[in-house]
Amino acid sequence: MRIRRCVLTAVLSSILVAGCYSLNPSEYVGPDGAASNDTPSIQGGDVAQMDVPMGGMGGGGASGGLGGSSGDAGVPDAPGVQPDAPMGGSIEGAGGIGGVAGTGGDAGGTTAVGGTGGGGTSRGLGGNGDGSSATPCEMTACLENWAEWPIPNSPADVDAGAPNLESYTDNLDGTVTDDVTGLMWQQVVPDTQYTWEQAVTGCPTLTLAGHSDWRLPSLIELYSIVDAGQSNPSIDSTYFPKTPVDWYWSSSPQAGSTVNVWSVFFGIGSTYYFNAAWPPRAYRCVRSTSVDASASAGRYVVTSDGTANGTVYDTKTRLTWQQTVSSATYSWAEAKAYCGSAAVGGSLGGTGWRLPTIKELMTIVDLSQATGGAMIDPNAFPQTQSMAFWSSSPLAGTGNAWSVYFGYGSTNLGDVSIAYPVRCVR
Repeated sequence: MRIRRCVLTAVLSSILVAGCYSLNPSEYVGPDGAASNDTPSIQGGDVAQMDVPMGGMGGGGASGGLGGSSGDAGVPDAPGVQPDAPMGGSIEGAGGIGGVAGTGGDAGGTTAVGGTGGGGTSRGLGGNGDGSSATPCEMTACLENWAEWPIPNSPADVDAGAPNLESYTDNLDGTVTDDVTGLMWQQVVPDTQYTWEQAVTGCPTLTLAGHSDWRLPSLIELYSIVDAGQSNPSIDSTYFPKTPVDWYWSSSPQAGSTVNVWSVFFGIGSTYYFNAAWPPRAYRCVRSTSVDASASAGRYVVTSDGTANGTVYDTKTRLTWQQTVSSATYSWAEAKAYCGSAAVGGSLGGTGWRLPTIKELMTIVDLSQATGGAMIDPNAFPQTQSMAFWSSSPLAGTGNAWSVYFGYGSTNLGDVSIAYPVRCVR
């Protein structure tokens, strides 16, 4: 028996399409619900590429996409950077040649064999004129994805027993302050799409409300303003009006990848990672000093007697987690009943145990772990299965609820009848 899960954006062979996906990897389900074994393709420039339209060539990189045609004339004293040329590909593959020399300028890295260079005013992930390669890690210093504050929850989640109702202050100057996290956000974003590098370099150039220390948010920062209980858009529209329903770039790279970056879809509040060069997406800037380079040694306080009754206290989010979970799986209703049961309270101690919200569950995802194994701190949470774990957050108006798939660290929307493991919180 196959289980289908519908999403607004599916990732299949690195191609982005709208439709559904199936646990049978050979079957693609189109937007109309009809099954097809044909893999769709996307045309770009003069070459058909999977999700990477080809553009003008800049300088070669150490690794990068398949080379396209030569780019426009180079800029004097800036080899490898092309004026007004489209972004080149950045998937790993054969290297391209550099752009042709411009009047009074140097050739675009013709001796460097490697990735496709970026066009326009951006350098691009594929390469620099000197043959080096710019990656998401280099441009963000590989900031880890840790919440440094209590996590705000949607009204629907708080009504169901979660703490920290989301609350915002409109500063009346084009910015909004999150009263729970302390983060200050760009209030209105243009209905325009950008490459990831344009986003990560664009925020520091923003001057808004007298502040010039804006940056692209990490995944957990961006996800903290999601309202998973509503859709189109999945954000508080009173404080964030005219939010385009789109994928939004974060600054968080996918561990183990030189080209993939995490994004949040503000149509329904889902997360996934995509190629940073193409297609372009939206972005919203943030300011504060809330992101640490890693989870500090004192972040988790583990209380354990060596049995399955241990707990983990997160000193940043102030949540206490069930440390070890069994292999048992539950439907969504069963999961909520299990966490609120006297049996769990008796084994873990105290009362108030419940199924975590989707945003709470995302705070224990460790994005520094490569996908495939469980993306969670293995010392604090040993023997965690690389499976989806239920959250208490439903998608309003549907028979679906949110979970986090710890094999990839992404959010997952599933039918409430599906059986998943559970990790309780209080």
